[in-house]
Amino acid sequence: MFHKNKTQETTETGGHSGFDGSKSKTYKDQNINVLLPDSSQGNLAADVVTVGSAVLGSQVFVELWHPKNRHPNTDGVFGLGIPYVYEEKLPPPPFYKVLSTAEDQLITLYFGKDKSEIAFGGIDYSLVKTETIAFAPITVHDCWTIEIERITVSGKDICPEGCQAMLDTAAEGIMAPGGQVLAVRELTRHAKTDGFFSCSKLAQLPSIKFYIGGKVFELEAKDYAVKVGYNT
Repeated sequence: MFHKNKTQETTETGGHSGFDGSKSKTYKDQNINVLLPDSSQGNLAADVVTVGSAVLGSQVFVELWHPKNRHPNTDGVFGLGIPYVYEEKLPPPPFYKVLSTAEDQLITLYFGKDKSEIAFGGIDYSLVKTETIAFAPITVHDCWTIEIERITVSGKDICPEGCQAMLDTAAEGIMAPGGQVLAVRELTRHAKTDGFFSCSKLAQLPSIKFYIGGKVFELEAKDYAVKVGYNT
């Protein structure tokens, strides 16, 4: 878990408050500096953390003093990594502690262009329809990887033998190997070689169907296309 320090508050953070350990009686500096892969710098600290009704004891986290983040209007990162990926000296991710207090050992993720949500211990049925729920086992146990049985575009199967897919909450879109991306571009017809197309052609683009857990999930063009800039 990462949280930006109070000193990182700027007009670019969208009104988000940084963490100020001096205002907490339970804050403890661990006196260990941290350098992250993206060159962000900080230190390990510990404090009591509350998530909903779950109170985490002395939770260790990274207090970022010099973040190099592409998303400055965020408070930090609440990791969902599988525990044994981490070094043995570090405690498991805090969300495991949150789940231990929930009646159901369940995490629900909802991704939307305008709104996204994570729910611990249940499902928010105002966002998720019961008939769309599918169960897929984890196929790679050091990350959230599942099998997609098929992927079709305009009826053509671009993943006939199944594909492995990683569910990454930090990703900004759907990413795939170059071969599949090129196949999708060719089948969209109106897309240029760089993947861009005129917004006026949106209704003419095909849907993409993902077959997961015996169910079909269909994305229309309005779901997978992202408007860039102000031109049409």
